[in-house]
Amino acid sequence: MLTEAALNCTAIQVRLLYAIVLTTCFPARAETLWDNHKDSLTDDILDQRSNAIKFSDAMYNEALIAFEDICIIIANLPLSHFGMHSPNRSESTLMNTEMNHSCCFL
Repeated sequence: MLTEAALNCTAIQVRLLYAIVLTTCFPARAETLWDNHKDSLTDDILDQRSNAIKFSDAMYNEALIAFEDICIIIANLPLSHFGMHSPNRSESTLMNTEMNHSCCFL
């Protein structure tokens, strides 16, 4: 489902879909789903970095922050509740910009 969504949707929309799946279906291997789809969940952040040609850990962290923010809005629960690693918010440069964009989909 996430693979198909990545072909037709923006990264923000795919993160929202994954957050809905995570918070309502409680997949057994949530971290594995993240690992398998983190590039499509981070595409928009890579695009914002004009000098970047490949994904970095910092970009994945920013996507995780945006993803966790959506989960908190939906279920008031952090990613750690679902068996995932929590993002490092102290290293983020996203500064809630993604949150503002994600809220319009809720």
